[in-house]
Amino acid sequence: MKKILRSKILLLLAVFFALGLLAWILFFGVIFPKDMRRDFKRLYSEDYDTVVLSMYPMNNCPEERYTYWRGMDAVVTEHEIPNLFTLKCYLKMLGHKGTVTNVYLGVRPEELDASELAPLLLAYPGTKFEVILPHPQIDYWLSLSTEECDNLLQTYRDFIPPLLNHFTISPYFFGGTEWLVCNPANYEDTFETTPQATETLMLHSDVDHEFVITSATKPSPTAPIDALADLIVTYREQPVEYPDLSDWNIVFLGDSVIGNYTNTTSIPEVVGGLTKANIYNLGLGGGSASKYPEREDYSLTDIVNALVTANPQALPSDKQVYTGMTELLADNPQGAYCFVINYGLNDYFAGAPIASDDPYDRYTFSGGYRQAIQTLREAYPDACILLNTPNYTVNFNYGMDYRFDQQSTIVDYVNTLQALAKELNVGLLDNYNELGITKENFPSYLADGCHPNETGRFLIGKRIALKLDEMLTE
Repeated sequence: MKKILRSKILLLLAVFFALGLLAWILFFGVIFPKDMRRDFKRLYSEDYDTVVLSMYPMNNCPEERYTYWRGMDAVVTEHEIPNLFTLKCYLKMLGHKGTVTNVYLGVRPEELDASELAPLLLAYPGTKFEVILPHPQIDYWLSLSTEECDNLLQTYRDFIPPLLNHFTISPYFFGGTEWLVCNPANYEDTFETTPQATETLMLHSDVDHEFVITSATKPSPTAPIDALADLIVTYREQPVEYPDLSDWNIVFLGDSVIGNYTNTTSIPEVVGGLTKANIYNLGLGGGSASKYPEREDYSLTDIVNALVTANPQALPSDKQVYTGMTELLADNPQGAYCFVINYGLNDYFAGAPIASDDPYDRYTFSGGYRQAIQTLREAYPDACILLNTPNYTVNFNYGMDYRFDQQSTIVDYVNTLQALAKELNVGLLDNYNELGITKENFPSYLADGCHPNETGRFLIGKRIALKLDEMLTE
């Protein structure tokens, strides 16, 4: 009798255990989505020191890039965290692991109160948290009513103070920069930046910590939010309409200002993002409009000749000019063409002569332009051509020193392009006089006193897009 009773009890316990296990499996399967379960499996089984968690899309940057840029072994989670409870679940998992030194945490301030978040993060003193506020593109903010927008911006402002003055917590906000939020090429959707744009932000965060917010941020910790608010007001009051050039092929020829940048923050990609045009970057760092007699550098005429003869092999295969030309020739796109030409800095730096007795002397600045434009017009008779003057530079006494045997300053090269544009009846964009860069403000626009930074490149790209609209609708 006792054996039968014991057997029944054991059977009953087994049933209860099975039911409990089934209930737990069902609960886990329903409450925790598949992507969250995959995250937990990885966090439990793998070795890592860094984790990316977020309430909005932040998983577009490959994990190996964290190793490349920051020397970290990272796990980028899939699940978008909806609330504080779910975040606690993730952090408990990391706490049990005991090896996590860094967490990148994307937080939507309207969904999570910083006064609750700060104590939670401080409970893990061995882990540093970079708390990253969302930076959606400008159209998101403009789609909100003025009241909705102001309330959300204030929520962002209120979110920051509780996170300050903690050694292990660093809040970041990227969204106050026009070059990021106003360039569609930087985004895969409203909230998610492209891998290229994300890497740019990571690099800035590492090198100069440009986007970190501290109690010492000038003029106040909410300054980045205030900058976004000002930007929104500007775009509301002065809407910018860019032309739809989706049927156009824009080919960029130029020096390092064009050729050294190939991601979504480059001048060509800014123009492409704003106008939807097909973009081909044939820029070459160190390039010039004039041919250097004592050097083998590839000048404007060399590149144009290689293009019209379909001979990219004449160019250095490890440079952007080769990549861009190969793509252009392979695509052989139909539709209208426009050539945007940007030279002058290297011509000035090298002391290239501006002119000679031969107006088509390719060893001179003006002759190189004339010969190249003539060749382009013969090969592409219906193409539009836009000349960009060199931008402001601080090199060689702000471009006022004479170089080698030439009695010319950077201004002389700019003036030459102005005259050439009128002579040859092509478009001109004066980025030297009209971009607004001066001795006082150049650090805001130039990365090294010569090459435009992301802000400068966006400004130039924006001006090119609007200038093309003006030229093509005349």
